[in-house]
Amino acid sequence: MACAKYGCLKCKYEEVKRGNREEYVEVLVCPKCHGALVDQYRTAKYIGGIDYVAGKNINALLIIELDNETAVPKVFYKGEQVKHLRDVDFEWNTETDVVMGKLNIDIENVDTSGDKPVIKRTGVSKC
Repeated sequence: MACAKYGCLKCKYEEVKRGNREEYVEVLVCPKCHGALVDQYRTAKYIGGIDYVAGKNINALLIIELDNETAVPKVFYKGEQVKHLRDVDFEWNTETDVVMGKLNIDIENVDTSGDKPVIKRTGVSKC
């Protein structure tokens, strides 16, 4: 028995459907507004970047999620989650609310895909 959670792209109605894997479909008709009721894991495919069920813009340059002061942050850079975080720095400042003054993004993580762990640095620096 398979289970899928669906979210309406129009009215945000949510529903869980259970059934055989052979009966699964990505998109259904919303019973409330007759909009598209889409599997939550396929939502971004149908809306061009913003996942309304998860509430994230998957096309954003940087997303940092922090549950509390002692939690390990979840970092998404250019749409991909950065795993095995070692260090995350984000700095942005300006002289006005219109013109960007400085942007610095520096992400260090440990790449464990090879024979030995390697520290990788990713980011942007603009002044």
